[in-house]
Amino acid sequence: MKDKEKTKEQLQNELTELRQQITELQKLNIKHQQIEETLSENEEKYRILSEATTDCILIETVEGRILECNTAGAKMFGYNKKDMIGLTIADRVPEEFAKKLPKVITEKEATQGFFVPRISKKKDGTIFPTEIATKIVNIRGKPRLITYIRDISERKEVEKKLRKARKMFTSLFNSNPEAALYHDKEGRIIHINPRFTELFDYTPEEMIGKKIDEGMIYPADRTKEGKILTQKAFNGFSEYETVRKKKDGTLISVVISTAPVIIDKKSQGTIGLYKDITERKKAEEALRKSQQEFSSLFKSSPDALVYLDEEANILNINSHFTKLFGFTLEEVKGRNIDDGMIHLPDQIEEGKRLSKNGFEGRLNYETVRKKKDGTLFPVHISSAPVIIKGEKKGFIAVYRDITERKKVEETLQKSQQEFASVFKNSPNALVYLDEEANILDINSRFTKLFGYTLEEIKGRNIYDGMIHPLNKIEEGKDLVKMAFTKGYLNYETIRKKKDGTLFPVSISGSNILIDGELKGTLGTYMDITERKKIEGELEKLAHYDTLTGCCNRGYGMGLLEQQIKLAHRKKYPLLLAYIDIDKFKYINDTFGHKEGDIILKEVVKFFKSILRDIDIIYRLGGDEFLIIFPDSSLDDAPLIRERLSKNLEKLNQKLAKPYKIDFSIGLSCYNSSNPLSIEELIRIADENMYEEKKKKEEGE
Repeated sequence: MKDKEKTKEQLQNELTELRQQITELQKLNIKHQQIEETLSENEEKYRILSEATTDCILIETVEGRILECNTAGAKMFGYNKKDMIGLTIADRVPEEFAKKLPKVITEKEATQGFFVPRISKKKDGTIFPTEIATKIVNIRGKPRLITYIRDISERKEVEKKLRKARKMFTSLFNSNPEAALYHDKEGRIIHINPRFTELFDYTPEEMIGKKIDEGMIYPADRTKEGKILTQKAFNGFSEYETVRKKKDGTLISVVISTAPVIIDKKSQGTIGLYKDITERKKAEEALRKSQQEFSSLFKSSPDALVYLDEEANILNINSHFTKLFGFTLEEVKGRNIDDGMIHLPDQIEEGKRLSKNGFEGRLNYETVRKKKDGTLFPVHISSAPVIIKGEKKGFIAVYRDITERKKVEETLQKSQQEFASVFKNSPNALVYLDEEANILDINSRFTKLFGYTLEEIKGRNIYDGMIHPLNKIEEGKDLVKMAFTKGYLNYETIRKKKDGTLFPVSISGSNILIDGELKGTLGTYMDITERKKIEGELEKLAHYDTLTGCCNRGYGMGLLEQQIKLAHRKKYPLLLAYIDIDKFKYINDTFGHKEGDIILKEVVKFFKSILRDIDIIYRLGGDEFLIIFPDSSLDDAPLIRERLSKNLEKLNQKLAKPYKIDFSIGLSCYNSSNPLSIEELIRIADENMYEEKKKKEEGE
C-alpha cells in the first residue's frame, strides 16, 4: 500500500515536471516564432534596401559563388538576376586577375567593409573599373561573404576630365603672356609662371611657400595697399594699377588683375596677373607732355596742319598751311575743309570720304590739291584724332607737298628701267638674288654661260648645288653671306655648268638697296678659263726653264731655301749635287748649238727618269744643274753615283752619238746640328764638282 502510494506521488511529480516542460516548450516556440518573424522582417528590409541601391550587392559563399544578387548588380554585369546565381568570381573579373585571387575568402582577405579598387568584367566581356567592399558574416550558422560592388566608370571619366582640366589649367597658367601668381586663401604662394620669373626675377623656389603680403614684390610704401588688394581679390574680379618691385629693387608700373579660384563653390585662393605697363606709362607721360606742347608743335610743325572738328570744320591752321595753300586763318576758320577751297570740283566727294576716315584715325592717302591761286600739286594726307578725356573731339590733318618726291620717284622709275636694260644687255652673266639668296632674275649671258633658263631656276636657291660642285656648296653660302654683310664681293673659284662641266669663274657681287633697305644682291659671273690658261703659261715661264722643262734658277733657289728650312725644323739632312756636263763646249762647237740643246733636254729627261719624285732638279745656267735630295746625306752619295753611272751608260747606248755624255758631280750636305747657308752649300758643291772635273782631265 505504501509502495503504491509512493508510485502515485512520483507520477504526480513527473506530471508536474512534464507540465513545466510543456510550458517552457510553448515559450520557446513563441520565441522561435518571434525570431522567425524578426528574421523574415530583416530579410525583407535587406531586400528592399538592396533593390533600392544602384550598387551591386551580393551574398556569396566564401569560395566566391553568388547565392543572392540585387537587380542593380545583375544590370551592372549584364545578366538577369536568375543568371547571376551560381556565378563565381572568375566569371566577374578578367582572367589574369582571377588567377591572383584566393580560392577561399577569409577574414584576412576581406576588406572589412572598406572599398578597394578592382577591375570587373561584364557578361559581354567589357572590362570596367569598380570599387569593392567585402565582409564575412554568419547567416543561418554558415559563413557568408557580403559583397558591395560600385561601378566607378563615370567617376573615372570625371577624374580623367579633371586631370585634363588641371593639365590645361597648368598649361594656360604657365604659357600666359602675363606674369601669373597663384596663392591660397591664406595668401601663401602656390605657383608662379615663367613670365613672373622673367618680370620679377624670382624663381619658383624663391617664391613658393612664401606669403604674398610678406613684401617680396611690394615697395615699402605699398605693403598696406597690397594686403587690401589681396583681401579684395577673394570677393571677385578686380583690376588695379600700381607699382611693384623687382628682386633687384627696380620699381615697375603694373596692372594687377585678380580673380578668386572657386572649387566646390568655395574660394580656395586667388590668381593674380601682373602686366608690365612701364612702357605704356612712359607713353602716357609722353602724351601728357605732348598735349602740353601741342600748341607749340602745331604752330611750329614743318608740315601743313589743319585742326578740324567732328564735322570737318576748320578750327585752326598753322603757318605752313598758309604757306602751302595761300590761305590765312581768318579766311578759312569755320569753313568746311571739303567746301572746294583746296579741292578740284571732281574731288569734293573724295575729300568728304577722306575726312570721315581721318576722324576715325585711318587716313594715309596721296592725291592732288589746289592752292589759293589755282595751282595744282601732289600731296600726302595723313591724320590723327584729337582725344580729350577719352572722347574724340576732332582730328588733325597733315598735308605734305610731295612734288619733289614724285620727281625722285619718276627718276627712280627711269633708273629702274635703265637697270633692267643694263641687266639684260650686260656682257657678263648676272643673277639677281633676294635676301634669302633665292633667284629672282638672270640675264641671257647667264643662260649662255651656265645653260639654265630663267624658267628652270627662278625661285631656287643659288647655292642648292645647281651651279656648285659638291665641295663648293658651303663656300657658296659663305660668299652670299659675305656679299650681304660687306656689301660687295670679289672672288675667284670653280663653278659647274648644267651639263656638269667645271670651269673657273670670277664672282663679284654688290647689294641692291631700295629706300635704304637691303632687298637682295646682284651677282656677276665671268668665265676666266682663257685667263687662267694664260696665267698658267706665265707661271710656267716664270718658274721653269723653257728649253728643258725643269725648274729655272730663280724658282729652284726658292725651293732650295724652303727645303733647307724644312730640314732644319724636322732635323733631317739634305744632300745637294752640283752637276756639270763634261765636254759640253766641244759638243756645241763641233755639232752645233741645236745638238747641245738636244743633249740638255735628254739630260733632264734622264734625271727625271732615275730620281725620286721628291728630288728637285733645277738648271743654274748653260750646262750646270743643281739636284736637291731631301732626307739624304753623304752616306747616300755612293748609291746615287752608282745609279747615275749605270743608267748613263744605257742612255749613251740608246742615243748612239759619236760622243758620250758624262757628268762631273760635286756634293755638299746640310746638317741641322751644323747648319750652312745656301751660298756655302752651293760653293762647296761647286768646288767639289770642279775638283772631280780636274781629276778627269788630268787622267786623260
